[in-house]
This record gives sequence, C-alpha cells and structure tokens, in this order.
Amino acid sequence: MINRGRSLGAFSLIASRVVYAANWYNLSPAIPGIEKTFNVGLPETVYIFTFFLIGAGIFQVPAGVISSKIGAKVTALVGMVIMGISDLASIYTSSYAVFLGFRLMNGVGAAMFFSTAMAVLSDLYEERVTDIVVIYNVAFNIGAGLGVTAFAFIIRFFSWQLDQVIVGILSLAVGISIWPMVRRAEEKSSLSFIEIKRRIVDARTWLLAVGFSGFWASTYLAPEYLKEFSLAVGFGGTESSVLGGLILFVGILGIPLVGAFRSRDTIRSSVYMTIMLGLLFIGLPFVGFYGIWVETFILGTLFVSVSAMEYSVVISREHSGRYKALSLGLFNSIQILIGSIISYAFSGALNHGFTYAWILMGIISMVMLPLALMNPGRAKRQPPQSVSS
Repeated sequence: MINRGRSLGAFSLIASRVVYAANWYNLSPAIPGIEKTFNVGLPETVYIFTFFLIGAGIFQVPAGVISSKIGAKVTALVGMVIMGISDLASIYTSSYAVFLGFRLMNGVGAAMFFSTAMAVLSDLYEERVTDIVVIYNVAFNIGAGLGVTAFAFIIRFFSWQLDQVIVGILSLAVGISIWPMVRRAEEKSSLSFIEIKRRIVDARTWLLAVGFSGFWASTYLAPEYLKEFSLAVGFGGTESSVLGGLILFVGILGIPLVGAFRSRDTIRSSVYMTIMLGLLFIGLPFVGFYGIWVETFILGTLFVSVSAMEYSVVISREHSGRYKALSLGLFNSIQILIGSIISYAFSGALNHGFTYAWILMGIISMVMLPLALMNPGRAKRQPPQSVSS
C-alpha cells in the first residue's frame, strides 16, 4: 500500500511537471496572434517571457521559505493552481499590461511548484535521488516539447486563447491531483530564520549556480531559437519544426548517460559535459545540414544530463529535508536571473546574425565554469537525505 501511494504521488508530480513545462513554452508559437490581439509589435512580445522569468526567478526563495513553513506538498499544489488560474484569466483582458501581469503571476506559480515538487520526489525516492531527478527533468523536456509543437497546431487551427484554456485546465487538474498527498502532510513547527539565512548565504550554492548559469541560459535559448536558425540556413518549415521539438524530446537519452557518471565526481563530470556543449554551440553555424541534426541530438541529451547532475548535488548537500526546497529554490533563482541577463546578450549578438549568437552562447556556457570547480566541499555523489513535507 505504501509503494502504491508512493507511485501515485510520484505520478501526480511528474504529470504536473509536464504541464508546468508547457506553461514555459506554449506561448512561443502564439506570438503573431498576441501581437494582433493586443496591437503590439514584435519587440514588445519579449515581455511575455521576461515577466514570466521575473516571477519564476525572484519568487523561488520566498517559495522555499513558504515551503519550510507549510510543507512542500501544499506549496507545490498552490503553485500549479496559481498557474492554472493565471492561464485562464489571461484570455479575458484587452489590456496588454494586465496580460503581462498574469504572466508574472504564472511565473510566481512556477516558482512555487519547481523546487518543492523536486524536494517531495527526492523524499519519496531517497534511495534513487539521481534517477528521479533525471525523470523529473525529462518530464520537463516532454512538456516543453509539447508546448512548442502540439500547442502550435492548436494555435494554428484555432486560437492562442484556446491554447491558454487547455493549459490552464490541465494545470488545475494536475494541481488537484496532488491533494491526496497534502492530506498526509505533517504539521510544521515555527521557522528558524538562522537556518534560512545560513542557506541563503551558502557559498557552495552560489558558486555552483553562477558557474552553471551559462548552461541554464543555453537550455532556455536553444529550444526557442533553433527553429528560426534552421529556417535561416535553408531548412524547410516541417524540418525546422521537427528540429525545434527534437532538442527537447531527445532528453530521455540523458538517462543512461547520467547512470554512467553517477559514481564519479559529479561536478567535474558536469563541467566536462558543459564544455562539450559549449563547443557544440560554437560549431553549430559551421556543421551543415546533417551536422545540425547530430548536434541537436547531443545537445538535447546533455541538457538533461547536466541539469540532473547539478540538482542532485544540491539535494545531496542539504542535510535537513525541511529546507531542501529552499536550497533548490535559491539555486534555481540564481540561474534564472543570471540566465535572463545572458538572454539579452544573446539577443544583442543575434542582431549581427546567428553565427555570432551561437558562438557567444558557447563561450558564455564555458566561461563561468571555473566557479563551479572552486566550489568548497566538491566531492563524489553523497547519500541523499530525507525530506519532511
């Protein structure tokens, strides 16, 4: 019975992760429709993603603190409900400013779900933390891939508003599915602000997050721009669409790769993989038709592998399950906020062409990696600790 309950809980969180990811990418193919609805130009549409990232980035740490008080399961449920409500509400406004406010709200919901759901899963499968983090990240890639591809067809044949209605209903549905886990959640005692402060100023988390922030930016930018790049170099429309989704869907290939490196120095292995990723970006404009397909497979695999390994390091270092969501939230917040700045640098380089943009992306992916290697306490994979939620 315990195993059945654990499996159902994990399924709810993984399904929620898929829908969560769709919220990141489902509006990418909706840009032309949003321009027309709100009478804005293409430059103004960048705020759709900027406001979401601001909410998702800034609210990660407050969400971790809230989780420490009311429990990770409750916080994850609230996060998905907020995402669903903001999706549905966004179609009823004629003001672009209000629409952006709902995107900010959507990002806040995303912040409340991400680290808390990962913390709960690491508790459910404390003996297989790295494996469950890989599955959690693969679920994101599947949801993001659906956001880029499946929702593109909905928008093309119906409207972007229907796209928002569908993802909003799904967000509410998977959020509600977490409720049986919440009923079994334990009560929380008063918070220790000394413990909260100790985690927020932990140099290990900051160095690791900043060191891999270029990697995070690449995982966000590549799926967004790969389709446009392939069109620019002569791919057909169908080929470009497949390529744009492929970099996300092939993430499942990262599962055996992580397994091969789990007994090694996790941070050093992640650094080596990120260096490889950076070199692939630098070479992307020069490899030709078949080379782009090959690099897309490799990049998608590396995205999931490195992401799973870096998060498993953060989880293994946190000795108190109660504050695990806070540590994960801080780590993710740093990466999102710095990654957002890198996104602007990438956009500036893009004004001079994709060649400059991809080369810059490759360099940025690698240039801050020494900070991760400076990380105090760098060691091989440690046994995970339990999460109380």
